[in-house]
Amino acid sequence: MPATKDLIAFLNSNNLNWVFQSKGNRKIEVRGRWTTIDALSPGYQDSETITVSENLYTVWEIEVRMKGMGPVKVIISEVGRRYYVINRTDWKMKKVMETYMHGWDIEVMHRDLKQDGLGHIFLSMQDRIVPPSHIDGKGDPQNIQHQVPWQIPQYP
Repeated sequence: MPATKDLIAFLNSNNLNWVFQSKGNRKIEVRGRWTTIDALSPGYQDSETITVSENLYTVWEIEVRMKGMGPVKVIISEVGRRYYVINRTDWKMKKVMETYMHGWDIEVMHRDLKQDGLGHIFLSMQDRIVPPSHIDGKGDPQNIQHQVPWQIPQYP
């Protein structure tokens, strides 16, 4: 598995946007001095309250240089003191948080697939469980007959 800095170098060389949740011990350079993200102490006057997926977040932003990654924007969320790092320093905090939260759905799906394999695949549409075979190419259900969860047979 490639190191984070190798992955970031690949993404940057292909002009791709990225955002990830960081640990607080990551080294950053602020005004010529190296410190950690945890050591930042933003003031409430610099905070902004944003709504993402109907949840309120109090967040701060700072543009820094991260060791091995170059210039980045760090978003600090008060809830659980979480740190989000993105290569797009021009993005607003709300867009960064929405982008990260959208990607989180993929992480959850990946975790579920690793745990259950393809044993349980459900597509939820308007509070109904619909097997993929009953969905047309546009994502619309066709003659939904199943109202209960179903399973794909396990492979040996």
